[in-house]
Amino acid sequence: VSRKGPVYFINQMNYDEVEDRNLALSILEKLGLVLLAPLLPTDEILARLTVQQLKSVFPTVHAETPKARLIESILNSESDSSILFEIKRSSPWFCLANPDTLELFLLLFFGNRVTDLSAFVVRDLGIVEYESYSLKRTDRQFANRDELDKYLNWISLSDALHEKETVDTIEKADEYIEALSEVQDNRTIERYRCRTLNNLGNVLEREKRLRLAIRAYRQSTRHPARERVVRILHRQGKRTTASRLQEKIVENPWTKEEEYFANRFPSRRGQPENIRVDKKEIQELPSLPIEEFTLRFLESEGAVGWHLENTLPLTMFGLAYWEWIFASVPGAFTNPFQPAPRDLFWPEFVEVRQHQLEDPLNSEESLIARVLRTARTKRGKANRLVSWDLFPDERLEQIVHTLGESSLMRLIGSVKSDISQFKAGFPDLTVIFPDGSFEFIEVKAPGDQIQRNQRIWLDELAKAQLPARVIRFVLNN
Repeated sequence: VSRKGPVYFINQMNYDEVEDRNLALSILEKLGLVLLAPLLPTDEILARLTVQQLKSVFPTVHAETPKARLIESILNSESDSSILFEIKRSSPWFCLANPDTLELFLLLFFGNRVTDLSAFVVRDLGIVEYESYSLKRTDRQFANRDELDKYLNWISLSDALHEKETVDTIEKADEYIEALSEVQDNRTIERYRCRTLNNLGNVLEREKRLRLAIRAYRQSTRHPARERVVRILHRQGKRTTASRLQEKIVENPWTKEEEYFANRFPSRRGQPENIRVDKKEIQELPSLPIEEFTLRFLESEGAVGWHLENTLPLTMFGLAYWEWIFASVPGAFTNPFQPAPRDLFWPEFVEVRQHQLEDPLNSEESLIARVLRTARTKRGKANRLVSWDLFPDERLEQIVHTLGESSLMRLIGSVKSDISQFKAGFPDLTVIFPDGSFEFIEVKAPGDQIQRNQRIWLDELAKAQLPARVIRFVLNN
């Protein structure tokens, strides 16, 4: 069950612990756990064989590459029954009898459809060490069968949005929106509901079904639903209605990105962006990546720097707020293989912890001392925010001491204000100059544009009075 299916070839099932492979499979078949040589689509079984195996089983078929062409030649030259007969004779196969049941158990254990049984392997081999945290039966992903069924139904609906034709999605849009209309107490299910509504709204918006798109977005409580509604209303000429919703966003934004949008749409309203941009002319594009090219130039002038991007603020926050990240919060941890709580990037992450834990930004302990202490005692343990390989002890100490207590506090405070927003968009380079000063530098090659999340970070750094700039290269032709 830890191998990639759905087809498994018996001659590839070699385990020292299993003395009689055929007997073992026979027992599994009698128990109803596997099906020996079930009828499957011919092309599906062919796709699971290697090119060498295909040529060995079908030597009369002219060798073709790539693999897809070889399979096509086999299908064109042989009947399905003869193909299956030849494969069964040389490479008999089997399948799991109830793969859906296994998938359900994995969902219940891991709480998602991404993590699989390889998590046990990498842990047992010592490749990944997970933090210890509280796991309680009462903190299950789903409190009851009704919640599980609702989640499974919405997974099917979400999959349908990606797999079905757009016409079919539009025809069933009212049905989908109605099914997703009820706000959920379970935070995981509620976020999935909103994400599905936003995806549905996006499909309808692309197809110019704007009334339905607005209806889908208005059922969602997750960004960018309100932004999309404002943009649609504005395009429709309903400026007054759009403006009222925009003002509501300004008064109570869901995220930093939503706030940024509301203060600047349709024109750049609010304070001018305090972003320093230095243009540098070059004769031709460098052979090195533009970030490394810039770093080498700065190092030639005596600076020390690293291409760290988002790993810098996230690692600093992850080390400072380690106890918060792995705190015992209902529903945050559902299995022992999590590098972070389920709600790490949810808006309420701080809110649900701030009354039960000391805030590192308001602690008597030095923030620098806390970061270094955590790195010393936790090094190597999996933390979704911490990039251990990029922050060996010496580099980490150099960076935090250069930033100093005040700057480090402001940087971490920015991440704390919206972890989801500030997990991306941070300037490329972290640079320390010979005089002991530092700067965060975003590098742009000719023709590259500053993205919205990068603008938000640069704007945030300016507000926090942390030195940052953009180096933009232009070709001098």
